[in-house]
Amino acid sequence: DKVTGVEITPHLARCARRVIAASGLTDASVEAVVQCADLRAVECSTDEDRFDVIVSELLDAGGMGEKIVPFMRHAKAHLLKAGGELIPGRLRIKAALVDLRLPRLAGVDLQAFEPFWLPARASAGEWLSMDLDSGMDWEAVSDPLEVISLDFNGTQAEIAQALWEHDLRFRLRPPASAVQRRCNAIIWWFEADVCSGQPALSSGPTAFRPAGSERTHWAQAVASLGPWLLG
Repeated sequence: DKVTGVEITPHLARCARRVIAASGLTDASVEAVVQCADLRAVECSTDEDRFDVIVSELLDAGGMGEKIVPFMRHAKAHLLKAGGELIPGRLRIKAALVDLRLPRLAGVDLQAFEPFWLPARASAGEWLSMDLDSGMDWEAVSDPLEVISLDFNGTQAEIAQALWEHDLRFRLRPPASAVQRRCNAIIWWFEADVCSGQPALSSGPTAFRPAGSERTHWAQAVASLGPWLLG
């Protein structure tokens, strides 16, 4: 058996080699090597050299910022055996509209600073990473919506079609009180299927994570909107 790792950053590739050497993971029956290269420059010369399983961790808070889609498509076309498996097998991007507020500190209301707090504008394709489970003061004003669903083990045409531009309609949640609400941001996160029958790996906040999914080190992607007052 052979396990091959590909890492584009030289010092991380060296670190991976040291970890393998120190862990005792390899023996006479298993060969583990790490190449320092761009994955898109790696190809298999024969079908026998292709791999049964390809695992990729190219996920950020928003799910697609580390270019997982072109890397997975290359792996599927040039590295994976027919009938082989890509992990994650599915990737879903979900989003919700929110009212995001600065928390009170020692009883001090920081609302006056909010216009300077969210510089990343959705209209400009900008976003920032923010952990909404770490004491943030926020409220979802819409139900979560699936924006993109990718089946990496599907055909190349199906993957491309899932990325076509399309309109979205968010369903606003009914107000919990008579206080006027607003929408000043959109948040989005990923859900990745890495093992059949197991909960998805998710970067979503607790309020939106699938049942059984544990909290991870990822935060959520946030971009400012409006602000718009809602009736």
